[in-house]
Amino acid sequence: MSDHLTAVMAMEAAAQRVAAVTRRLLAATGDLPGLLAVRPRATHAECRVELQPDGPASARLWARRLGVTLTREIGPDPYAAGCGKERVYGETVLDGVTVYVGALRIIERTEWAALQRDDEAKEKDTPAAGAAFTPLSPAVTDAEADA
Repeated sequence: MSDHLTAVMAMEAAAQRVAAVTRRLLAATGDLPGLLAVRPRATHAECRVELQPDGPASARLWARRLGVTLTREIGPDPYAAGCGKERVYGETVLDGVTVYVGALRIIERTEWAALQRDDEAKEKDTPAAGAAFTPLSPAVTDAEADA
């Protein structure tokens, strides 16, 4: 058997595994929010399905059900001036298939500006590294605490 035919047969087996896991997963999660996209990938070396809920809140529900720990990133949107973006993503492996859950939300200008103001205010309230810290109340010595 040629290496090419072996690779095709491995891809077919991977596609069957991805399809079976995806069918089972979707059948068992009918109560969760719908998905914008389901992207199966199967090659001779990879078995993967990507689930894209409609936003971070829905992705958190999917992740909780699947036991996935999500990473959250918030930053400026490079394609929309004055806006931000929130991205959540994570993955797990079910029966040899990597299941990725990820979603993106565009943060509109007014909300993004408010988040930036909040961050600036927090930075002003946080002592700089190496700066002296002044407690708001007098220090309590060990002797006073024991009394």
